Amino acid sequence: MSCERIVPDPAPVDENGIVDLSSWNSERDNPIYLQKGLNFYWEKLLIEPKSVSPIGLRIESNCVFDLENPSTTSTCDGYQLTPETQGIFDGSISGSFVETPHIWGSVEGRELGYGLYRIRIKSNGEKIAFYNNNWVGNSSFRFWIKEGNRLVLLYSIGNPTRHKETSVEIAMGLYAVHDFQPGISEIYIEVANYNYKYGYLTNQIWLSSPNRAIGSLRQYSTAEAVIFGLILMSAVIHIFQYGFRKKLKSALWFGIFCFILAIRVALVARFPQILFPDNNWYNTWRTCKKSFLRNQLA
Repeated sequence: MSCERIVPDPAPVDENGIVDLSSWNSERDNPIYLQKGLNFYWEKLLIEPKSVSPIGLRIESNCVFDLENPSTTSTCDGYQLTPETQGIFDGSISGSFVETPHIWGSVEGRELGYGLYRIRIKSNGEKIAFYNNNWVGNSSFRFWIKEGNRLVLLYSIGNPTRHKETSVEIAMGLYAVHDFQPGISEIYIEVANYNYKYGYLTNQIWLSSPNRAIGSLRQYSTAEAVIFGLILMSAVIHIFQYGFRKKLKSALWFGIFCFILAIRVALVARFPQILFPDNNWYNTWRTCKKSFLRNQLA
């Protein structure tokens, strides 16, 4: 595994605001990131629960809507398209062009709430991975692709809704792979934020081949694992030292501090998510949010 730091290039955008990947090769060329060509719809979402749940509902990535008849062919149990979805698709509801990183407060004057991003991508037909290391700590999002009459959920983190009481926020990174058809496809990203100091869409959504994306994520995890190990080792050494020298209180307190810091590094690097991917991270994140992680992740 190479230790060389990869710096992505901005994704090319044509005069119509379409991300043009027709001359970009995911295996050969440098990774790119989404910066321009985004439409933002404030307080708009694509789907909503059919009934309100007190803790929100979470959908996994097996959700598909047939847009010709979404009410009878949806595999998204418990969900339906919102009334404004068709207007967003046909252009009768317009959004505003934005660039990432897009801070909500700088545009809408409000940091908390929900919104929708649309990115049109032109491809010759290629399997592309979308990924980043960490999403904003107290946000949740859903990552969709629309091709023809199909709306397919590629990835979800938590559960973005219109209300704080039913939204679920989880600290996770993005990794989604799609085999694009030749032509223009549309990416939609639903985002909700009710707890973090500001809502935004990061500029760290990278595009590359699946193999290169996995390599980049492993490089990130390896670096974080080394930091975690060094801090944890320091904690053990100082606490062990206090066991032999009871008067050395400073060693005990420094060891405890290092132990807490090591836990924070592990949570920020998503080690529990990586090691135990099938666990319920909603409760884990709620616990972390009330502790020293609050308003620290980004």
